[in-house]
Amino acid sequence: VIPPGNPGLGLANFNNSDFSQAACEGQGSVELTPPTYVDELRLCGAAAIDGVCEDGGSCMPPSQGPLCIYGTGQLECPAGWPVEHAIVVGVDDQRSCTECTCEGPTSPSCKSNITTYDDDACGMVKNMRETGQSCGPMSGASLMVESPEITGCTANAVQPTGEALPLDDVLVCCQG
Repeated sequence: VIPPGNPGLGLANFNNSDFSQAACEGQGSVELTPPTYVDELRLCGAAAIDGVCEDGGSCMPPSQGPLCIYGTGQLECPAGWPVEHAIVVGVDDQRSCTECTCEGPTSPSCKSNITTYDDDACGMVKNMRETGQSCGPMSGASLMVESPEITGCTANAVQPTGEALPLDDVLVCCQG
């Protein structure tokens, strides 16, 4: 800016390389839908009846549905318990996305406008020039440089990563 009260001639040199270094930052957040389950299994427990049954095991009250047993880890259902249900008690959700990044501004032109004014309030335009990489005489009581607004960044494709892993597998085995 030419200082107010200095109506003399000045030289102004503007290099648009300052504008070509403009960059955009990626913005975004990861929004994950909670894992869903395909089936639902309802089990009811019953307390053992006091005493010892004929075979030396625990006695249970009569059941309205099939009897089931369960265990955790790498198991197989024992003979006589042919209906198998593998269930998941929890999920270790390691899903995310790759980082959101952007390509630089797509605007091919980064030219500035330089306007000189005959007054100190930037009200009376004396002359206007669009810059490239140029040097030229400028005169006026005040000077305004308008830089271009950087727009048009292109977001890179974001890819999903990770998976939802089952925790605490439980094997439920039921009688037919």
